[in-house]
Amino acid sequence: MLMHRVRLAAGGLAARNGLCLALVLAGGWLAGACADTRSVSDAQYWVTGTACAADIQSTDAHGRTEQRVEQVVPWSSAFTYDPDELSGVVLALGVTNRCAWGDISAQIYLDGVSKSRQTCSTAFCTVTVTVQL
Repeated sequence: MLMHRVRLAAGGLAARNGLCLALVLAGGWLAGACADTRSVSDAQYWVTGTACAADIQSTDAHGRTEQRVEQVVPWSSAFTYDPDELSGVVLALGVTNRCAWGDISAQIYLDGVSKSRQTCSTAFCTVTVTVQL
């Protein structure tokens, strides 16, 4: 199984009154734009996409984990944070594609705003999102 595990160190993404987002996916990186100045208490992260017979697990820095197996149907994972929890939070989504065909597609949202979209065709990919005040 081809495995890619990538981490992005927190820091350097602080923005005036907003949140900045960085996405790491399957060995590549994409720096997202800063979010707007909406209330930090409304901040929510989630990933949506599709994968064929995939094991999907989401884990955050506070140890909250969701895991499930899905067929070729949309999937999503969400965590909502209190303001005190948001600084430097690291979120990871691991997806194992058990099909010989089909890419894994991920859409990153923050506060309901689409930040980036990435697709990986490897057998395993980890999405790591760093959110920092």
